[in-house]
Formats: sequence, structure tokens, C-alpha cells
Amino acid sequence: MSDDRDQGGMPPAMPAYGIPPHEVQRMAPDVPSVSMYGMVPNPAEMQPQQQQPYQQPQPQTPRQKTSGLAIAALVLACIVFLPILPLVGAVLGVVAVAKLPSGAPGKGLAIAAIPVGCVVTLIHLMLAAIAIPAFVHYTRLSKTTEARESLYKLRAGARTYFMNDHYSSSGQLAPKRLPAGSRDWTPSQSCCSQGGKCMPNANEWSAPHWKALRFEMSDPHYFQYRFYSSGTGRSTSVVIEARGDLDCDGIYSSFKMIGSVDMDGSLNIRGPITRRRSE
Repeated sequence: MSDDRDQGGMPPAMPAYGIPPHEVQRMAPDVPSVSMYGMVPNPAEMQPQQQQPYQQPQPQTPRQKTSGLAIAALVLACIVFLPILPLVGAVLGVVAVAKLPSGAPGKGLAIAAIPVGCVVTLIHLMLAAIAIPAFVHYTRLSKTTEARESLYKLRAGARTYFMNDHYSSSGQLAPKRLPAGSRDWTPSQSCCSQGGKCMPNANEWSAPHWKALRFEMSDPHYFQYRFYSSGTGRSTSVVIEARGDLDCDGIYSSFKMIGSVDMDGSLNIRGPITRRRSE
């Protein structure tokens, strides 16, 4: 037995981890560290890493808004159902292009509004060039319908009057005839003096000629009417006329019917004949 056993009767105490302190020193010699790639770095070549200085974050530049003037110009230029608005859009587009700097948001919209507005305006002008004359023609035709229908009524009244029997004051059968003489323009003045339409006046249509022909204008009208007859029997002749200054420009639209007696003794009234002339 060794001296250690003799002195204490027990072997020397072991450290907590079972390895004497001098063993730890022997197992962990002071050797240089090895890099992850198996090579020993040279301390002379190793340079300390420099820490990057802290930089303040740059503030974000706010995004510029699209020009409201450019947006309005393009919207107005695209409105096709109101004729004046596309032209306004084109004008606003020119103003926006002049005011906005190059590359500004909305400048492209302003540039697009100019040709769009001009093209839509041109289309409106072309449609107007076609539609306005057609509308004027339709309006004139609707007005002249009054004259034609009234002359047809006067023709029917004249034929009826001519075919009826008429007697002299002594009771004898008179030759076939029409209301003698003439009845000048009724109403006496152009309808333009009343704003383009004549208001019905019962007194003007109470003249003997109109009563004999059973003719009267009871509604507002555009035309004046005139009646003239001469002769009796087979020598009877008649002229029935209507005229109206439809545009109140001094140029009258005139309609005329001319009648005479045929070989069979019937009254033949031809027309209407139309023309336009200044009075």
C-alpha cells in the first residue's frame, strides 16, 4: 500500500468530473485555433472588421398627384352626347399641357385630350351638317302640309258648289257657276306679323266666298288663302291659292290650283302647283 493510504486510510479525493486538474491542463494545450476550412489563419493577415457607421434613413419623397385639370380635360373630351363639351375638353388639354412640366403626372392625359376632343367635335359638326338641313326640310314639309290639305278642302268645296243647282231671284234655274268674283288674301297680313303663325279669326272667315265653299281655318296656321272665279257654265274658271312666309325672310312658298270645265260639264281643278318667290 502507498503512503497515501497509510496516512488517511483512503485514496485521495477525485474532482467532481473525475479528471484531476493536472489532466485538464494536459488535455487542453495552448494551440492555435483552426478555421472551418482546416487551415490555420495567420494572425498578421487577420484585420479587424470595421464597423459601418449608422446612417439615418432617407425620408421618402411624396408621390405627386395626377393633375385634376388633365383628368377633367380627357373626361370632357370623351363625352359624345353633348356637342360643346369635347371642344371644352380639347381647350383644357391645351391649357394643362402648357402648365404642367415635362414628366409630370397627368401630362399624357392632357396631350390625349387634345386630339380626342378635336375628333369628337369634328364628328359633331359633320352630323350637324347632315341633320340640320334634314330637320329644316322636315319642318318645312310639315308646314306645307297645311297648305296642301287646305287647298284640297277648297277644291272639294268648289266642286260641290258647282254641281249644286242654283236659282235666280225669280226662281229660275241658273247656269252652273262658282261664287262670283274674288276673295283676296285671308288673313289680310302675313302670319309673320303674328310671330310666324296666324291665330284663327272667325270674322275673317265669315266672308260669303268662304261660307259658300264651307271653308274656315279654326286652328293656328302658317298660310294665307285667296280665291278667284269667273264665268258661268262651260266658261267657268277658278284659281285657288295659298302662300306663306315660313322663315319670315320675305320669300313665300306658294301653292296654286287652276280649274276649268271639261267637255262632260264637270269642273276639273288641277294642282297644286308649288313655287317659291319674293313678294
